[in-house]
Amino acid sequence: MSHVAELIAAVEGSSFASFVSLTPFAYAVLSAAHIIGIALLVGSIVPVDLRLLGVLGPHFDAALASLVRIAVLGFAIAASTGAALASVRLGEYASNPAFLGKMALLAAAGLNAAVLRIAHGSLEELRTRSRAGARRSGTLSLLFWTAAIFAGRLIAFT
Repeated sequence: MSHVAELIAAVEGSSFASFVSLTPFAYAVLSAAHIIGIALLVGSIVPVDLRLLGVLGPHFDAALASLVRIAVLGFAIAASTGAALASVRLGEYASNPAFLGKMALLAAAGLNAAVLRIAHGSLEELRTRSRAGARRSGTLSLLFWTAAIFAGRLIAFT
């Protein structure tokens, strides 16, 4: 058995995965929390991206830092609950193209955010120094997060 297969079996056989799958309403509560995390993340990052694209005006600038913090909180909730949900059927998900695509899209979205932060510093600096960079980052962010949501929904159907 490969190391990956051993890891997957260990996760699926863990007491936590058993708790999630056997405790009444645990999976449903985690699923609802996952959706709340996604809502916080996407609901907060879309206005930031629209500001980077120039669709929203400078009157949103004062809220950008707070929106980013809420998006990070939403990501933390979605990632932790998503990992908990996946623990129950990790073996199935590991070979599911929609799940693997979603993971790749999440990595791409995170890389886009990291490049934005490292290369340009604050959102204000980015908007004033590099309009093309701001637009590129905002466009990629909207595409990656939207595609990740669709991929997440496809997991149940593949």
